[in-house]
Amino acid sequence: MPATVLVVDDDELLQEVLEAYLTEAGYHVCLVANGESALEACKAQPPDIILLDARLGGMDGFTVCEHLKQDPLTFNIPVVLMTALVDDDVKKRGIHAGADDFISKPFDALIMLNRIHTLLRYKRTFEALESILAQYAPQQATAILEELRSMRL
Repeated sequence: MPATVLVVDDDELLQEVLEAYLTEAGYHVCLVANGESALEACKAQPPDIILLDARLGGMDGFTVCEHLKQDPLTFNIPVVLMTALVDDDVKKRGIHAGADDFISKPFDALIMLNRIHTLLRYKRTFEALESILAQYAPQQATAILEELRSMRL
């Protein structure tokens, strides 16, 4: 089953471009245009990874990311902030919001796809570890998993 990528961007052309690249790479793609819709989509059907525009109308990408990382249902979903702004303050704000990675616009498709692949591999590894720990070491699993989450793998 292909991984699901939620693309959150208010630029329809960019949505189409991302959908084409991601579909060609074998991913299932969901598109939304604002932060509120992103949070609703994640609650209804959590994606495997999120590409999130930092500058959205209404609720911006930083705020969406904060909400996602505070919710136990969406905490482990990797969030890649997309931004045309490349200064350190924007990246620091993204890090504080819980972003797992950044893609600068305009982006290189190969770099974007590699970052998605890498973050999905980390996510699957964490989920496998979580499953094994819960099965073989249930008393220690919670503490170990909390320690791993705090390391922001």
